[in-house]
Amino acid sequence: MIIEIILSIILHEFFHYLTAKALKLEPKIKLKFLVPSVVYKNTKDNIKNLIVSSSPLLMILLTFIIPENKVIVFKIMCLCQLINIFPITADGEIILLSIMNLLKK
Repeated sequence: MIIEIILSIILHEFFHYLTAKALKLEPKIKLKFLVPSVVYKNTKDNIKNLIVSSSPLLMILLTFIIPENKVIVFKIMCLCQLINIFPITADGEIILLSIMNLLKK
């Protein structure tokens, strides 16, 4: 169970890292209290920020790909990525601000 939770956290940050790397935003992995997070160069490009911050939502697809009775906790953690669209999370704040800035233009 603990391994599944740790794996889901690492995968979440891995999605951020890969996306930021693909967008040439110079991502770096930071550890804060042994919890990994990805920081990247903010170029004030709202579309890039939106893409990087919402990239872990792809984990939701894993809940449908992984066989039904396998790694249930991991599947729940993947489904919990939906929480990241709300501004109560750091990712959600970036998503909301990026969308608001894009709508202003």
